[in-house]
Amino acid sequence: MNVRRLFIMLRRSLEEGTQWTVYEPNATVTWQRLTREIREFLNGLFEKGYFAGNAPEEGFFVRCDDSTNTPEERDAGRMVCQIGVAPAIPTEYIVFDVVQKIGDEASESAGG
Repeated sequence: MNVRRLFIMLRRSLEEGTQWTVYEPNATVTWQRLTREIREFLNGLFEKGYFAGNAPEEGFFVRCDDSTNTPEERDAGRMVCQIGVAPAIPTEYIVFDVVQKIGDEASESAGG
């Protein structure tokens, strides 16, 4: 798969698949669930050959914890999940953040 198309698919899938987080507390339990669900999704892609490496840990990572969700991020109404993937071609990591607006900010964004 073309790298550009891979990232378009990842962006769309992650945006749609993480919408549930806007209704959840920006806390450890939500971060753990989000991390687990994204890992399951990416593992499925790894098994289909989308990512480099001999094991999932070599092909992608997901980080959503207190290091990505600092008090400043939480106060700003954002939940940050950092994702790194190594597409099969080229075999280098590309890191991106998925940010969901939480609470009132999410409602305002959806309505306007």
